[in-house]
Amino acid sequence: MEILRKVVDIDSINTIKSVFKNGVSNKPIVDKLSEYINKLIKYSNIYYCDITNQKLLTVLKQFIAPTDFDHIYSIHWIKYESGYECLEHIDMESYTTYILNLNDEFEGGELFVNGINTESKQGDIVIFNGMKDKHRVSKVTKGIREVLVIWISPTSKLKKLI
Repeated sequence: MEILRKVVDIDSINTIKSVFKNGVSNKPIVDKLSEYINKLIKYSNIYYCDITNQKLLTVLKQFIAPTDFDHIYSIHWIKYESGYECLEHIDMESYTTYILNLNDEFEGGELFVNGINTESKQGDIVIFNGMKDKHRVSKVTKGIREVLVIWISPTSKLKKLI
């Protein structure tokens, strides 16, 4: 696990949020994967993002390793409202998982990787092996926790799409 502190500035975070338009223009996850996810994550909203969105990819290039960039498998934005959490799990399709904290206006909602509290804040990125490292998010007790999650997989189609 690696934690990069304050590597994403507020302008980049605002660009990411504007691309997502607070989730309005992105489709919610409503497939078989969502059934599995619903058992693990008690969240208020989770959205896939179009992995060919050039505005978003321009921002992501600033902090995703060049060796990983062409292998982006999935990008999703998760909003955890008060009372929501994510149970311990591994990511079935991600040999590298990036989690970018988009805000600090919440209490609880700590990210644990292999039992270690990452103590991550807005602008921090936590990077780990999603298929091996067990991770979870504790219950949000106040406010809304927002994160951008990026899965990296050798089977990604991004290179073919852009």
